[in-house]
Amino acid sequence: MTSEGMQQPIFTYEVSPSESFSEGVIAAVSAASGTDSIAPKEATSSAEVLEPLYSVVDPDALDGLFRGRDSGRGSVEVSFAYHDHEVTVSGGGQIEVEPRSAADEASD
Repeated sequence: MTSEGMQQPIFTYEVSPSESFSEGVIAAVSAASGTDSIAPKEATSSAEVLEPLYSVVDPDALDGLFRGRDSGRGSVEVSFAYHDHEVTVSGGGQIEVEPRSAADEASD
């Protein structure tokens, strides 16, 4: 049961030093949505798997923007819609994933 005034939780993910920011986005959205990041053979609908990240943002550009996260880019932020979620990536290595409401989708 949901209420229009009810706030959806924000899922926070910390990018590890061994992964790229684009890999972190995929892992964060997959975890927040309970969706597989890779399509299993038995998947029956596109809602069960994530669409390719490159369909909404250039993964190489995203990684390049945040490469060398200790280089003073902590104040850089990029936000975009992906898999019915609003994703915000910050230079400090944090990714926030928030479900998009029907009102947000209607304004797109």
